[in-house]
Amino acid sequence: MEIDPNSKMKVIAELTYSVLGVEGTSVSRYIKKAVKVIDSFAEIRTLHHPMGTIIEADDIDTIFKVVKKGHEVLFDEGIQRVVTHL
Repeated sequence: MEIDPNSKMKVIAELTYSVLGVEGTSVSRYIKKAVKVIDSFAEIRTLHHPMGTIIEADDIDTIFKVVKKGHEVLFDEGIQRVVTHL
């Protein structure tokens, strides 16, 4: 199989945030805020599913920027520990 030299490669990553140290068992209110931040990036394509989000971007730096912003919003909500799986 030949790769078209004129086609642009894409980066695809799967992202999951796990928040620790919250009161109770529900974390949806925190994750919703991170999802909202992720969705604010017009230059990416996403597919949200029950265990995380698949992100497609033109380069790895964009992926890292999105992950970082989502991570930061969780800390802004008072979460003290966030585990990010990428």
